[in-house]
Amino acid sequence: MSKRKPIRNYKMQDIELYEFCRIIAVFVEEDIVLFGPYGIFMEDLELFRTANEAFANDASDRVLVAQKKTLTEAKDAAAEDLRVAIREIMQRVENKFGANTAAYRKFGTDVLTRKTDYELLSTARRVFRAGTKLLPELASRGVTAAMLDNVMDLRNKMEDLKIDIEDAVTDRDVLQEERVRKGNALYGMLVDLCGTGCTIWENKSAERYNNYIIYRTEKSKEVEEDDSDVSE
Repeated sequence: MSKRKPIRNYKMQDIELYEFCRIIAVFVEEDIVLFGPYGIFMEDLELFRTANEAFANDASDRVLVAQKKTLTEAKDAAAEDLRVAIREIMQRVENKFGANTAAYRKFGTDVLTRKTDYELLSTARRVFRAGTKLLPELASRGVTAAMLDNVMDLRNKMEDLKIDIEDAVTDRDVLQEERVRKGNALYGMLVDLCGTGCTIWENKSAERYNNYIIYRTEKSKEVEEDDSDVSE
């Protein structure tokens, strides 16, 4: 049974959560004596700050996307090198047997430019096998074992890069899920601090009360305008 992907508990971007947590930490530090009766002390605030910085320093999605882009570009370049190597061989095969022969079709290189990555990988293996089998006949046209080995080397390079891309996609999914979990944990700490701050200042200072409001609402605006009616 597959695990469900974690869902964000907060309605803001990660960078907004980080910045807001930094601001709240300053307010809490100013009011830390008042937080003591609620079981929140300076060491708790430092844990909150540490969690916030760790959250900010996680690999961003932009970095992961850039890594995938770099790998994809390398894979595409390897694919083009492979096509060139296959064409070099197939021109010699055509010179030997002709393009409309069973021997030529044995290599399976029709519509080479339109083949998918997986089709190209399969074709490269087929070219190697057919070329190796017909090498005694193709040698007179310049086909060598080294040329066939090069096709396989390029094929394997391309395949490795495709695997790297698939791994990068999976890694991104894993890291994104872990980031959501960390964000939710950080947000939970934020909610506790802000809830406590609001309780402390609810009937004392509308301005200080509003410092701890996470999401501004019509009610919080009213509090700013009228200190006599402080409510969340």
